[in-house]
Amino acid sequence: MQSMILLTKEKAHIDEFLKKNFSKDDIITFLYPEKNEYSINQIRSLQQEVKYFNPKKRIYVFYEFERSSLESQNAFLKLLEEPPSNVYFILVCQNLYRLLPTVISRTKVIDFKKKEEDKKNEKIEKVIEKIKKGELFFVDVTDRNEAKELTLFLIYYFKKELKRDLKTYLILKEAVKNLFLLENNYLNPQLMFDNLLLFIYKCYNEIK
Repeated sequence: MQSMILLTKEKAHIDEFLKKNFSKDDIITFLYPEKNEYSINQIRSLQQEVKYFNPKKRIYVFYEFERSSLESQNAFLKLLEEPPSNVYFILVCQNLYRLLPTVISRTKVIDFKKKEEDKKNEKIEKVIEKIKKGELFFVDVTDRNEAKELTLFLIYYFKKELKRDLKTYLILKEAVKNLFLLENNYLNPQLMFDNLLLFIYKCYNEIK
């Protein structure tokens, strides 16, 4: 498939993808929204440009493609339906649901965000298992959104444990309370998550 959507906000993911799938001899062009969004003129200009044959592969990388008007996306559909020879379109975005279903259906979606979340959740799961065994561990939190995501994972994790371990009721209650405070901007994200892990440690190791 000549058209792909990369779900990510990390430039490192894009660089890695390009390095893995294309060569130094290929022509890579990076595009960005004009002012607030991709304009219909940008798309029309591109339509004219790709008409001309080039023996080399041409890769067009659209950063923040979700910032495209419906008019621009509809115009872009023509390129997706009949992509010129040796031309590849890579649409980078964070929110897939801001794209037209017809755009999504004509591309291959690669979800880097899910891969990162899976790695992060696996790391937290290992931390929880160590805490249960009496080892106190903390996790670096970069911002409020990450703290929310990690807290939601803890709620999901301990909800599954609820029938087997009554301690999890107290942990769930504490996690939900902290999530509410976090969403209302009352807590420092790093301090909140540190305290939550400490609370879990105390529940399993009965520190008085």
